[in-house]
Amino acid sequence: MQRDINKILLSNAGDKIKAKFRLVENLLESPKQFFELKNNFAFQEVRQNPQLYQNCYVRWQGKPTNIRIDENGELGFTLLVGYIDGSVLEGQVFVLLEDLISIPKDRPLAVFGRIKIKMDTDEAATFYIQAKTLEHV
Repeated sequence: MQRDINKILLSNAGDKIKAKFRLVENLLESPKQFFELKNNFAFQEVRQNPQLYQNCYVRWQGKPTNIRIDENGELGFTLLVGYIDGSVLEGQVFVLLEDLISIPKDRPLAVFGRIKIKMDTDEAATFYIQAKTLEHV
């Protein structure tokens, strides 16, 4: 549903129509756990058009790397998406965690979270995951 709303918000629809869809967007319920996820979008889909997937939830598997805590005390890492057994790497995405938790470096995990957009200095949109939960694969 969120992706469909994003299509309207990114289209050339009129301001009144976009305002109505923003109201609908505010009424959407977020999945609390990954098993409530109705649509899981592939990494390649999101990478092609990140703005279309803003605020959509995904569950991606991979290995964590570059684990760090920034100056604001936020814990994050780079997820090597698809890199479970060392044979396939779909891509890399930064994951920002809502809570400070222990992250295993040598074990693959599944990340459940929301796609968030940030604008780079060159005005190209990039994305990261604001994670709700992690689980071992």
